[in-house]
Parts: sequence; C-alpha cells; structure tokens
Amino acid sequence: MTSSENRLRDLLHRLTPEPPSQISAEHVRAAHETITAGLDHADHPARRGRGVRWLAPIAAAVVVAAIAAVVAVVLASTNRSVNPSGEAPPGTTSAPPSTPSTSTAPAGGPPCLAKNLTASVLRRGSTASAPFIIVGLRNDGSTICTLTGYPAISVFSATSRQPLRIAVHHGTYEQPDPGSQRVTLQRNSLAWFAVGTSTAYQGGRNIVTITRIMIALPGAPARQGINLDLGKHGGLGATANPGKAFPVGITAFAAGSGN
Repeated sequence: MTSSENRLRDLLHRLTPEPPSQISAEHVRAAHETITAGLDHADHPARRGRGVRWLAPIAAAVVVAAIAAVVAVVLASTNRSVNPSGEAPPGTTSAPPSTPSTSTAPAGGPPCLAKNLTASVLRRGSTASAPFIIVGLRNDGSTICTLTGYPAISVFSATSRQPLRIAVHHGTYEQPDPGSQRVTLQRNSLAWFAVGTSTAYQGGRNIVTITRIMIALPGAPARQGINLDLGKHGGLGATANPGKAFPVGITAFAAGSGN
C-alpha cells in the first residue's frame, strides 16, 4: 500500500477496536479513493474561487463518511467470521434445550396382567334370596401391580357353551359397592370384588346355576380373562327368564379379602 493508504489504515485502527488483521488492504484503498475523489472535486479550478471557504468542511465530511463506511464493513465482516454458525457469543445466555417428556407408570405400579392373577372364592352366602360370592384375586407376579375400577364378567352354566345373557349393575344386596378406586397389589397379596344374583323372582322358578365365571380386567380383551370354577362350590343360582338377560350385581375392586 502507498504511504497515504498506510496513514489512513493507522487512523482506522485508532477509530475502531477491531484488530489490524480485520482491516484489509481493499477496505483501505476503497476509503482512500473515496477521499481522493472528494478532494479532487473540491479543488477543481472552476470551484477554487468560490469554494475555498467550504473546501475544508466538505473534505472533512467526506473523510468521516468514508471512515464510517469502512468501519461498518469491517465490523460486519468480523461478526460473520467470528460467529459463522449463528451460536450465541461468549457471555450471553440462551434458553436450555427442551427435554422430551417421558411417560411414567401409574402410582403403585403398572396395571395387573390376567396371567399373573389367580382367582378364588373367598366367601359365599345368601341374604333374603340374594346369593353372592366374594371373589379373591391374588397377585402371583414378580412385581407389584394395580387394579382400577370394575371387572367385566361373563357367566356360564354347566351346559352352556356361550355366555349367558346378563344385565350387570354395580352393587349387590349384601355387599355395598365401594366405588371405583385404585388398588395396589403387592406380591402374593389379595384384592376382592363381589358378585350377586337373586332367586326371589317368579316364585323360585326358572333358576339357572352359574358354574363358571370368566373375569376380564379393565382395558384387557375378554379372551385374556381369568377363569373361576364355581362347580366345586355348588355354583351361584339366579332367576333367568328364558331368552332374557337376568340381573347380576358386581362391586369394584377393593384391597384385602373382603371380610
């Protein structure tokens, strides 16, 4: 670069904190040409007589404008070179990356699986021609699990291949319904629910004996049910009009043995 360009470069270094390596020779030459053109224009013979008084202010203005333009270019190019990836510069903060939400098992453990439960008759009885049984479900799995709400049941007689038609309602005559709740079953612990019918209708005629109950857990397909054989307990009698559904009451799952 020429001596005048070197002097201009030194001036630019004093006006901006950017390191000298950021102000290229092309930037200095561009500013130098702009200043020279402005001075030549002001010193033209046709303007000497009438422009002497304002020559210095115009030249100074041209210099300031050229310096400002060069500084702006240098700062812009410096920012692009220092931060090409768009990352936040040192000393600034940014929002932390979002963490994907993870699903957790329900409080008390995952839902119980039918294959890990064993059904049995804990107690049976009858009050005012309303027979009932207390069905126990024991957790034979390796971990705790939960039961929520009500079971779904299908009932069979000794001669039926298809489930008998029933109209299920909540609660029985002898066992009030505790209402839907979450029951946590530890290993080898019990939950229970009641099943009740009536034999008082039609003077004791058209009685059907339920000898098997298939128990389906909430949300599980019926084919994955738990089989409960009532034959060795004498079955559970109910009045059943031919071709019509007969009422059967059930209660929600509860902890313990129902005593």
